[in-house]
Amino acid sequence: MIYHYCNATAFKGIISTKEVWLTDITKLNDLTEYKSGFDLILELLQEKGLAEKPDFLNIQVDKLNEKFQILIGCFSLEGDAGSQWGLYADDSKGLSIGFDENEIDQFNLFNRFTANGYQPIISHVKLCKVHYSKDEFVGKVRSFIDRMEQSESPIKHQLTALVLRRFAVLYKDQYFKDEREIRAVVEIEPSRDEGYAIDIRVNAYKEEARFHKLLTSYQNLSAIKEVIIGPNCSYSPEDVQSMLTEQGVEKVEIRYSSGRGRYRNVST
Repeated sequence: MIYHYCNATAFKGIISTKEVWLTDITKLNDLTEYKSGFDLILELLQEKGLAEKPDFLNIQVDKLNEKFQILIGCFSLEGDAGSQWGLYADDSKGLSIGFDENEIDQFNLFNRFTANGYQPIISHVKLCKVHYSKDEFVGKVRSFIDRMEQSESPIKHQLTALVLRRFAVLYKDQYFKDEREIRAVVEIEPSRDEGYAIDIRVNAYKEEARFHKLLTSYQNLSAIKEVIIGPNCSYSPEDVQSMLTEQGVEKVEIRYSSGRGRYRNVST
């Protein structure tokens, strides 16, 4: 199960549209997204004398939104974490929605295939675990580069660059380790049309940001399996059940956060 924290308004939108938005990685609250991972990768490429290869130059930070685009949506393996209630769920007045990870993956494949006229699809949204250990991350990247360098394929650097690009998306400083993040990732190359519908919205920092709507259902099937009501959320389980039923979302476990009743209300 993977969880998405949100405020009450976003909760209503997600259960009605069955969508979670994946946003341009350069428009999020963490200014080091992609860069922190790529900086470590770059050190390894320099160590091995590969940094100036054209394929690796094309995945550097300054090529984001020029040579390629990355859109991500954030989920967590932990659905009732105090730090996340405060940061991502309206200061604990929101909710946490639990999705079946396998169903999101399968439904995305089905929806992409259907939208493409039942023709083979090139790619789909990837659900990937974020790494917080620098040593572990560097070890995996080094091992991967070493294996690829042993290949005799004429396009080995092109293939290596594609994987390293995704590696860079999946590293965050250990400061964020409590988030236990699972990322939904879309990788887009403007030179190749992969059929992703991209819209523009204004983010919390008043910037225009590209985003993609990840559909978490297929026909009448929904990947929503659990809803956790935030510590200071005004909704009751009955309220949530009524909203879910109205949207045709069934068989969902609903419960209060274990932090309920632990917060003092501020007098107004």
